Amino acid sequence: MQAEKISVLRSTKPVDVQSGTIESLDELGYRINADTRQYSATRAFSCMVEPMVNDSVLFSIDAGMQCHILAIIERPDCTDTRLAFPGDVTLNAGQGQLHLNGQQGINISSQQSINQTSEGYTLVAKKALFGIESVTAVGSKLVSKIGNVQTIADTVETVAANLLQKLKNSFRVIEGVDQTRSRDVITTVKNLYSMRSKQAAILAKKDIKVDAERIHMG
Repeated sequence: MQAEKISVLRSTKPVDVQSGTIESLDELGYRINADTRQYSATRAFSCMVEPMVNDSVLFSIDAGMQCHILAIIERPDCTDTRLAFPGDVTLNAGQGQLHLNGQQGINISSQQSINQTSEGYTLVAKKALFGIESVTAVGSKLVSKIGNVQTIADTVETVAANLLQKLKNSFRVIEGVDQTRSRDVITTVKNLYSMRSKQAAILAKKDIKVDAERIHMG
């Protein structure tokens, strides 16, 4: 039995790789000048860096005269780099850590939403500015250690099952009404209890008890 002959089909014009310079950009793609000839090219899918005018690029030409920019060789007088992707992008460090380092800063922006999910989250900074229109925080425990806290708000509403405050000194300045509604109020003062007002009224439905060694009235 004779082995079948296998014919190898070879393209009469294989893919050619050349270098050139981007002259202009338009809605159709990139205009490349190479050896006094001009080509209209698009960016290859694996070329992540978005080309710019005056870039020296490496591009391919297939049998159908389709041109694709494969890589950027040199960008004269500029080091700015923009990675552009046509669709969703996933960066995966399957067995290691992913580091983003910007010497002058890191900017993250989105037209819709930014989601972050992790087992732990650590934020360390000298200064932080949050400009958020609406915030909803859900958790089971909050511990904060802050040297100075200043809150400026139109309305502050606190709803809690129990409220415990331990203060060394407390000073309150209220321009309007200070109202407390409670079932029972117990006040214990170690030394001096002083209350001064232009008018004072104490109303009780049953008993009023004043107990002291000496009572001065008038």
